[in-house]
Formats: sequence, structure tokens, C-alpha cells
Amino acid sequence: LTIVGWAAVLLGIAYAVEHAFDLQLWQALLLYLLPYAVAGYDVVLEAWESITEGECFNEDLLMTIATVGALLIGFVPNGSPMFDEAVFVMLFFQVGEVFEHLASDNSKKSIAKLMDIRPDSATVERDGQLLTISPEEIKLGEIIVVKVELLKELDNGIRFYSLENESLKLVVVNMGCRIMEILAPDASGKRSDVILGLKNIEDYANDPAYFGAIIGRVANRIGDARFSLNGKTYELYANNGKNHLHGGKEGFDKKIFDVTPLENGLRFHYLSKDGEEGYPGNLNLYVTYTLDDNTFSIHYEADTDADTVVNFTNHLYFNLSNTLEKVTEHSLQINADYIGCVDDTCLATGELLPVKDTPFDFNEMKKIGQDIEADHIQLKNAFGYDHSFVLKGEERQLTLEEPVSGRRLVISTTAPVVQVYTGNFLKDGCIGKAGRVYENREGVALETQLMPNAIHTEENPSVILRKGEKFESTTNYIFETI
Repeated sequence: LTIVGWAAVLLGIAYAVEHAFDLQLWQALLLYLLPYAVAGYDVVLEAWESITEGECFNEDLLMTIATVGALLIGFVPNGSPMFDEAVFVMLFFQVGEVFEHLASDNSKKSIAKLMDIRPDSATVERDGQLLTISPEEIKLGEIIVVKVELLKELDNGIRFYSLENESLKLVVVNMGCRIMEILAPDASGKRSDVILGLKNIEDYANDPAYFGAIIGRVANRIGDARFSLNGKTYELYANNGKNHLHGGKEGFDKKIFDVTPLENGLRFHYLSKDGEEGYPGNLNLYVTYTLDDNTFSIHYEADTDADTVVNFTNHLYFNLSNTLEKVTEHSLQINADYIGCVDDTCLATGELLPVKDTPFDFNEMKKIGQDIEADHIQLKNAFGYDHSFVLKGEERQLTLEEPVSGRRLVISTTAPVVQVYTGNFLKDGCIGKAGRVYENREGVALETQLMPNAIHTEENPSVILRKGEKFESTTNYIFETI
């Protein structure tokens, strides 16, 4: 039906133009096809895909049918009262469609397809096997399982990459390994961005919310901005009142990482030198991002040449609705019987609170906003949820759902806790993707990590990394639909 419709449009326009301007038929056809050589490639492709996917009455098809009907007037014998009007209405309609399309993002996609832009590396399926091949080996039309592409590189070494498969697409930058976009499908299959972020790359240098960044050396707060290790006291930068937060004045979120494209993702590396932000030891951190079907994974590895402390996480803020509706309408379930308590500076005290019969019991799915305003000292201390949930089980420990879009996010992690932060201070930040500063609670951060402030509160602190040892942790973000 689509092919017949477009053929009718082509013939109708050619016939009308031929008679209106006294052109040969081939000249009329060339006049019509010229703008579509640039603008129309993916219009036809999208219309065809809409038919094969069962969306028979979408905008493209209805426009095609309407155009065919209007152009049939062109077959009225020349000289009839309606002929000239029909021809010029048709031409204005067509020119308007072409210019509107050229101004859209689809035009860029069309040009990219025509130029056969290839990724830096790719995993393809051939004869039932997954193969990693170079760009030169990718065949036109071959199905790429995971596409890794360098989008652009700035003079200061900042690189932007995209990772994409049939389910997900990510845009990341090697400054802080920041994840700038995650496009995930809703219940209808439409992909939209489900994380918060900033509008301008320059703003990330002064980003108080740490959008999408790797946090280190130590995530969360260290009390009094100091710690003792092996009998020596180390003074840190106090950037959160009297406490040290998320690595200090210039944590890993602002560092430029080396990056290596992989067959299904990216591997980042940063060397944090001895004394940086007050921490001991030369620390090598490797962060690997990979895609596998509907799962995005982060793997952390670290080693040091002297005893030090580490606690890594990613500070993604999720809003599965893609509409900036408050996340208080999202539903959350966490396999956790205890939370870590905080004082009025949001510093972890080391005390564990059983969640049963408190606003912190998410063992059964409930809306985030159901109890967030409850009269509880822990909610008052943090102005909402900003607490570590002690996880139980080895997989699918947390589930986040948004009912309108039908999206579901499941987190499986080897980390012992997840810090749930409901964006209680977002309104003090920079301009976001939507062109305005985010409001409080328009995103929820789900930070898998070690227990915060453990260097002060645990008898055998889990955050100590000894010389010769290796730190490893993995978190999987699984995107499903309800």
C-alpha cells in the first residue's frame, strides 16, 4: 500500500507539473525527485517500516493518502476551473513538506544513511556467531549487534561516544565517564531519554548534582574531611559543610579518562596520583561500560601501589517517564531490611535502622512519594530519601517502575548497598536538558556502592584497598516494560 501510494504521488505530481509548466515528463520527474534525493530517503523507509510493524494508519500513511487524493485533481483536463488551483496547492504543499523535513532530525538521519557512516567498532552476527570486526569489514545493510561510535572530539581531549544496540542507546563522554543519555523503550517500543543531565557540556565542570558521573575516590561523605589509615591521618577537602563529599574539590567526575572502544562498549582508565585530593597511593581505576540486549552494565576495577580508601559509584538520576513528572509517582521496590542512618548533615552515622513499619520499607512495591513526607527524623535529616539501603540477595535487588510509560528498571549489583537519593536539592543546580533548572524530586539517583563513611563507622572498613589487592564491582541496569 505504501509503495502504491508513493508511486501515485510521483505520477500525479509529474503529470500535473508537466501540464502546468509545459515540461517533458522526464523533466517533471527530475524536478520532483531532486529535493527528495536529500530529504525523502528515510520518509519512504519510515513509512514502509510503519506498515511492516502494523501501524497502518500513522501520520506518513494518512499524509500519503491525502496527497494522492489531492493530486488526482491534476488529471482533470487542462483548462478546467480547478486545474491551476490544484497544481499550485500541490506544489506549495510539497515544497513545505520538503523544507519542514530538511529542518528535522530525520533529515540528518537520512544523510547519515546515504553516506554510510560506520562506527569505530562493531559486533555483528554472522552464521549464528557474534564477531567483532573493524569498520572496513562492516557490510552495508549488515545487522550490527552493538555499535560503538565516536561522535566528536574536542581540543581538550574530551570525547563523546555512542553505544547502541536494538534495545538501548547511550551517549557518554570521557570527562568523568559521564552518561549523558540513556534511550530506553517504553511499553509501545518508543525509545526516549530516561536520565537527567545538563544542556551544555561546559556546565558539567561546575555541576553540583554530579549528573551521570563516576564518583571517586570515595563516594558519599567522609566525616570531618579526614581519616586515619595505618596510624597516619589524612586531611581532605571539606566541600560539604565540614565533611568531604564525592571525592572533594575536583573528584573523578571532573577528570578526563583515557578510553578504549570495545566490541560491545567502552573501557575507561584514570590514574589518580598519590596525594590527589589528599588520598594516599597511586590508584588505577578502570571503568567498563557494556551493552547486552536490554542490559547496560558498569564494571569497576581498581588497584593501588599503597594502602588507600575507595568507594566508587555512578550518579545517574532516573526519570522513566521522560516528561519530568516528579519521581514521587514512580514505584520502587528494594530487597533491604535495614538502612544506614544519617545525621542532620546527611553524614552516615554507622547506625542501622530496621525498615519494618517505617517509611523506609520498600520490600513491597510502593510509590516513592507514598511516605516521603512522613514525620520521621531520618526523612527530616535528609529532606527526603538520601539513605543507604543494605541489600539482600545477589540479583534483581531493586526495581523502579513508571506506570504511564510502562518502563521498568531492574538493578542487579555486587555492591552491598544502594544509596537512594530523591533529588532533594536539584533546584540549586545548573540548566538541564529541558532548558531550565530541574525541580527537586524530578529524578532519583540509585547509587550502588560500599557503606558511606565506613572508614569511621566500621570495625574493619570495607573501603580500605590494600597494596597488591584488586577492587572489583559490577552493576547491571536492566530495562524492561511492565
